Amino acid sequence: MEVTFITLPKAARAFSFPPPLKSPVSKAVEAPKLRSLSAQSSSAIENSLVQKNEHLTSKSIGNEPAQEAGANEDLKGQYKAAIRAAIQRKWQQLGQSSVHGKCTLQFTQSAGGAVTTATTDDCDLPTEERARLEAAVLMAQPLPYKGYESVFTAEIEVRF
Repeated sequence: MEVTFITLPKAARAFSFPPPLKSPVSKAVEAPKLRSLSAQSSSAIENSLVQKNEHLTSKSIGNEPAQEAGANEDLKGQYKAAIRAAIQRKWQQLGQSSVHGKCTLQFTQSAGGAVTTATTDDCDLPTEERARLEAAVLMAQPLPYKGYESVFTAEIEVRF
């Protein structure tokens, strides 16, 4: 049996598995650093969100009602897309078949995204697939709500 040794580049040798164990003292020293970095990251994210909110608020102040309605329609479209994506993910987890068809899912939800009823109408999917789709909307709850309060509607219709 012939054995061949391969020399890895220095960059590849820099990482070892499993990583070397650190002493409890080094962990105690690193913990405050990690907390500080985490706080800085959270603060940076929060500041970014505040700036975006201020930017959006300043844009909407003094706008014509038609422009505000357009922005509201954009948010409504984003809301429906977020709901559709959440349901689609669960549907795929349930084993969405490769059968293609059109289906309209109608459901009722309460504020916060809790689904109370779900039915499929105008649907050319097989019965099993319809049942999976109805189950997917129940499994996807709570559906997206935060940030969409202004365009929330209790009765929604989503086409798949």
